[in-house]
Amino acid sequence: MSDTEDNLTNKVEEWLGCEGYRLEYITHKALNDVGLTTVMSNYVESANGSLREIDITASLTPDLGTAKSTLVRLMCECKYSVDKPWILLQSGIPANLWCDWLSLPKSPDLHEISEDIEKYARSLSGSWHFAGEQYFAHNLVQAFRKNNRDIAFDSLKKIANAAWDYVETPHRRGANAYLIAIPSIIVEAPLYWACFDHEKYQFVVKEVPYGRLSWGGCRNGTLVDIVHARAINEYANTIHKTFSILINVIVSLQKKATLET
Repeated sequence: MSDTEDNLTNKVEEWLGCEGYRLEYITHKALNDVGLTTVMSNYVESANGSLREIDITASLTPDLGTAKSTLVRLMCECKYSVDKPWILLQSGIPANLWCDWLSLPKSPDLHEISEDIEKYARSLSGSWHFAGEQYFAHNLVQAFRKNNRDIAFDSLKKIANAAWDYVETPHRRGANAYLIAIPSIIVEAPLYWACFDHEKYQFVVKEVPYGRLSWGGCRNGTLVDIVHARAINEYANTIHKTFSILINVIVSLQKKATLET
């Protein structure tokens, strides 16, 4: 190989690393390693037929022998930038199981059997996604941007709406599956949690590995996970645990509904 070819190869490798594709591969491997069915560059169709490309999707669909199967799917938007930190702005609103459940993207038929979801609070609290002591952010912003484009808003809009599209588009849902989607944004720049100290009249900021956002820009609020790349392995285990708990709860709800009919 000539020096010119070597130089071009190095430039291509450097360009790929700077464009964020590395983050997608790292995320894919972490989710795949915990036993989830993981796909890169998947597409979700909206009700009007338009397509959205999703960087990473990961799902768990165990065969539990129930009349209607359950599919829980993580949908990830990967955002690469190392010099513009992401900031979760705390809302001060604590977790509430019923409100959190309503904000979780899921197929309409799940609403019909989930009136008693609070009876499963103990089981669900074993998941980070439904931990009772958790506080949510109300917004996600990216610091130090020099242009007017709101990357955080664009990312939240895309992934939150894609999650609802996935669970609600009828021909994708199918007749024999309950669907749940967890939208997530994976970031490579530092991730911070910020709250406002009214006594000191200033923000208090700390770096965090991940957090949850109740984003009001989609529906009446959609729960979105925001995860730093360095925490992706821990997050992958957390997602697998949440998926397992959700599936068990939905199976119990399904059996209860069957007995009552």
